[in-house]
Amino acid sequence: MRLIVHCGLHKTASTYLQHLLHDHRTVLEQRGVLYQEDAEFFAHHRIAWALLRGDASLLDAMLADAVARGCHDAILSSEDLEGALFRPEAATAIAASAARAGVTVEWHIVLRDPADYFASLFAQLQWHVYADALTMFAEVMNKGGLYMHDPAPNWGGTPYWFYCFDHATWLGAFAQAGHVPLVHDYADRLPFPGWRLLERLGVLDVIERLPDAMGQNRRHGDDDVRNGYRARIAEAGGATLLPHVDEAVAASMAAVPECARLIGERFGPAYREAIARFGAW
Repeated sequence: MRLIVHCGLHKTASTYLQHLLHDHRTVLEQRGVLYQEDAEFFAHHRIAWALLRGDASLLDAMLADAVARGCHDAILSSEDLEGALFRPEAATAIAASAARAGVTVEWHIVLRDPADYFASLFAQLQWHVYADALTMFAEVMNKGGLYMHDPAPNWGGTPYWFYCFDHATWLGAFAQAGHVPLVHDYADRLPFPGWRLLERLGVLDVIERLPDAMGQNRRHGDDDVRNGYRARIAEAGGATLLPHVDEAVAASMAAVPECARLIGERFGPAYREAIARFGAW
């Protein structure tokens, strides 16, 4: 049996692929591929969050379920597993769980051009945290990635987020640790995002319908971004700061295109190198 670990990355149509897999989970199981249903999410975020804390019990249970159902493949999908590139303990926990179940592991990772990734990520983060574009820029340029500890303490989700920009360096270290990544390119998304993963599993033909707008986590517009960041500061008790938030967010949004351009210049070669080195196709 084989465990397919889809680690995202963030902002690479992971939500789309997860909805696609969830919507076809019954026919996939008929073909021997388990995409385990979650009561709350279309993805396996709760398993991922436990793994990021070093707890593999939920993954152990998922693999036991796959074996009991007679499946030859099981898919674990959460973009929060991007954190496994930053802290190897999560990848080690996944590998150990697979070994206990007697299954092999394939690591599937989708990369996106770093400039586009930055711009999309800035817009996305307003759902969860307050993010200043220049602070994000400095962190990414200095460290090749962006780390956020306990980003949403009020809802008990992921213990941390990590966003990878220096793809060649981080994936190189991941591979050196014994976890061979199979890299997909976000730009290769026709006929639909994630199609090569389904082709590799031999189940591309079972897809009957594609996710609607609810299954597509598209980039938010300026009004949504502004209102989201206002809400994050208000939640923190800073309602009187909202006029300053408007000024700060306006400055951030104005800076995003140039931040993205500079990040693309710095890390675009690493993105292309990683695809050339680890591209599965």
